[in-house]
Amino acid sequence: MTAAKSRRVTLKDVAREAGVSIGMASRVLGGYGSYSAETARRVREAARRLDYRPNMLARSLRLGRTRAIGLVVSYLLSPTWTSFARDIDAAAAQHSYQTLVGTAASDPQAEQEYLRTLVEHRVAGIIASPSPASEPLVAEIVASGVPMVLLGSSNGDLGAPRVNAADKDAARRATEHLLELGHRRVAVVAGPMELWPVRERVEGYRDALRAAGAEQDEDLVAPGIYRADDAYQAARRLLDLPERPTAVLTGNELLAGAVLHCLKDRDVSVPDELSVVTFDDPPWAAFYRPALTAVRVPRPELARLAVETLLAQLAGPGDEPLPDERVVDLDLIVRESTAPPS
Repeated sequence: MTAAKSRRVTLKDVAREAGVSIGMASRVLGGYGSYSAETARRVREAARRLDYRPNMLARSLRLGRTRAIGLVVSYLLSPTWTSFARDIDAAAAQHSYQTLVGTAASDPQAEQEYLRTLVEHRVAGIIASPSPASEPLVAEIVASGVPMVLLGSSNGDLGAPRVNAADKDAARRATEHLLELGHRRVAVVAGPMELWPVRERVEGYRDALRAAGAEQDEDLVAPGIYRADDAYQAARRLLDLPERPTAVLTGNELLAGAVLHCLKDRDVSVPDELSVVTFDDPPWAAFYRPALTAVRVPRPELARLAVETLLAQLAGPGDEPLPDERVVDLDLIVRESTAPPS
């Protein structure tokens, strides 16, 4: 037998034969997401012609040979991700699954190593929020038949269902809240712009400013912030502008803490001199003085949906296909840290 004939037919081969993307072939053969009857016919006929057999490892996983779910998060030192990892573990435990967690510390190479290691350890499936640099590997893993659920991803061509938060809408509403109070110079301290949720939040912020005819001063945008030290320095720069902002929207709990630290060191009163809104609603936000206005991200709900979506893939095609994407709405909790500008 020649090498060509002995090579296992992959999902990529089926997709090429059918003239569709790998993601579309995965949807049809996995029974989730939306696709036309004609697309389904072409993919299934291509699979029959090529004698496609799903990856045996993934097939054995679906039969229950492992009871572990892999979770790859960006940075476990972030309270947000620590809490989310606990939520995933609790949701998985309800279905008698354990959770193996890897933290990539915002390093795509480390992220890819964790993904490969989880596959090698025969996890039942993987939940991940991949960086753009890791998307080719994600597509390869999905094409091999390993179930995956993606968080914070806009790429529907990777072949895996996604669970996302309505970040853009929430940022727009948070900025509108500040505009309605009378603020016109609203700053934003955001996270890494290569991450889709961060870009969505900044775009929501910009949308609100455009709709209100408010000033869009790029000096008020501080993107690409990874660490608390960077957020502290970004806050210092904003306060040193010839015309200071009167309000600021921060991208997460870690950034909010650093900005508040800087405001305290500079003796800037909240909300008398600067109103503050943050994404994430950590427990301390309600007890801080003044209590923080916050966009509450329902992480237990996101975790539950991610685990349930993964388990639905493990169970195999059902009567109703899995949706390509599930979106969870976020709540704006108004407290004492926002007020009309003085």
